[in-house]
Amino acid sequence: MEPSKKFAITLLEALEFEVEEVPETDEERADLLVRDAQDSYIIETKDKNDIERPDWHEQDLQNGKVVHDAQQTTQNNTIDGVFKKARDQLNRTPADDSAFRIIWFQADGIDKRLIRDRALATFYGKVDVFPVGGNEATFQTCYYFDYATSYNIPTVDALILCDGRYLEMALNEFSENLAAFRATKLFSIFEKSVWDPEKLESDGDIIAFREKTPRKNDETILAELFKTTGTQYRAVRMVRYSASIRVPETNGKNGE
Repeated sequence: MEPSKKFAITLLEALEFEVEEVPETDEERADLLVRDAQDSYIIETKDKNDIERPDWHEQDLQNGKVVHDAQQTTQNNTIDGVFKKARDQLNRTPADDSAFRIIWFQADGIDKRLIRDRALATFYGKVDVFPVGGNEATFQTCYYFDYATSYNIPTVDALILCDGRYLEMALNEFSENLAAFRATKLFSIFEKSVWDPEKLESDGDIIAFREKTPRKNDETILAELFKTTGTQYRAVRMVRYSASIRVPETNGKNGE
């Protein structure tokens, strides 16, 4: 059983939800049917382990070299594909008409924090923006600046993110059932650790760019953003830099 599915079952049962595994069929469906006294949920679990790297990366490590790496933390096409496949599986799963649909995405491995950041950025199209002439203290996060998967999967009500340290929920504001989902037991459990674009925007923590401008050219988006905010921004896509080295295995006590 996949780690995400096992953890989801364990946690939800501990929270007194009724959990049933969806029987396997010839077509790919979701993993779990979950119920409480009031509502039902369909959950598809997905696991993502370490970032794929070129062959030379491992070869240099084996040769004792220090390997430098740079990985963007913004929108990722691979994760976008994972979310869309999960949507299709959820939509194919028989359930009550009122059932809510959830993607449970679990990151693992040495890159799990990077994978989690990419998943959140992919779901919301997150990009950091800085006012022209400003400084790092004035940066803001813009939702829907890049292509956002959430906009294209309105049948999915929320994304649950797990990376072994954090367990969070990201609401899909484009969900067809968002208002009803906010009243569920599952939402109430995550209420202290939920990403809610509408609330984040009202609190002044983010900018939300919802215009139907093609997400192909930063300059076009920045020009439209200027029209809606009155501020000229520049976009900065964050990168995680790392340096790796293979530590030789040792025998004996205390690494001797």
